[in-house]
Amino acid sequence: MAKTLYPYKTVGLDYFERAPFSVTVTQSMQCSMPALVESLAGDESWLTWAKGLRAITWHNKTPDMIGSTRRVEMVGNDIVEETFFHWDPTGRIAFYVTEGSLKPVNVFAENYAFKQVDVQTIELEWTVAIEASGVAGFMMKLFKPVMKMMFQGWLKNLKKQMENA
Repeated sequence: MAKTLYPYKTVGLDYFERAPFSVTVTQSMQCSMPALVESLAGDESWLTWAKGLRAITWHNKTPDMIGSTRRVEMVGNDIVEETFFHWDPTGRIAFYVTEGSLKPVNVFAENYAFKQVDVQTIELEWTVAIEASGVAGFMMKLFKPVMKMMFQGWLKNLKKQMENA
């Protein structure tokens, strides 16, 4: 049975500064910036380190990645349609969800900011920003420490993947 998808609001980069709810985690890793960007542009990589994802299907990939869209299926059978609206391979990648199966969610966006710390080290800061209504919005605030711990674990998985590539 097909999941019903509900429209979500689109946002810009400023949303990450004003979102009603966000979780930010950071991780240093030994890899090159091009290798990290290539990993973020892929699909198999995400499935390895982000354990909540089950499948990724790209609908289109533009040459500069801006406007590229994909469908992500998550554990629990939730689905989101994502659009990459910012793609700077020297420091920042961001997407928002245009529609998803989680009805109480109004906005869902992710921001990946990264910088070269030294010749061998990249520091990645990942922010997940969400606006949800009703009980869902309240519950997210309660579970923020758990979400932060889970996302930090996922970034540790990415670190292992990048350092063993």
